[in-house]
Amino acid sequence: MPAPFNTIGLLGRSQQEGLEPVLAQLLDLLGDRNAGVMLEDKLAGLVTGFDSCLATREEIGQRADLAIVVGGDGSLLSAARTLAKYETPVLGVNRGRLGFLTDITPDEISQQVPAVLDGHYERENRFLLDARVCRDGQTVGRADALNDVVVNSGTSAQMIEIELSINDT
Repeated sequence: MPAPFNTIGLLGRSQQEGLEPVLAQLLDLLGDRNAGVMLEDKLAGLVTGFDSCLATREEIGQRADLAIVVGGDGSLLSAARTLAKYETPVLGVNRGRLGFLTDITPDEISQQVPAVLDGHYERENRFLLDARVCRDGQTVGRADALNDVVVNSGTSAQMIEIELSINDT
């Protein structure tokens, strides 16, 4: 049986449509289970009566056992980039359009989130891509990516050179 999740971080984009009722539902559910909750500080104005811990994404990564990201795949990918260095597991609640990575819909929260908290889940370990743009031997841009990297050479079509390596080989 997996280790229990005692401290849960809630993250999302404050501009996301329909975020408030989902956050309220999650806060009620987690409160009923006496779970410690860390709410991303950017979301503080969206909920009322929350008297627990406000935290940055980095603080959530350092202290939470699980991060629940409410939003679309873009929100999940953004949070995952920050949380990856802390190895914080991420669970997605879909409020976006695609939902390839955000598995749970708001209608499924009351069944799926307790199941995960009770240890009924499969963990998918993913690796991050370290993308770098180099010019004349100097790194001029760098980003981490979870599932894809877009290479755009600019407005005019031209040949570009791409070097790909795995574990620096």
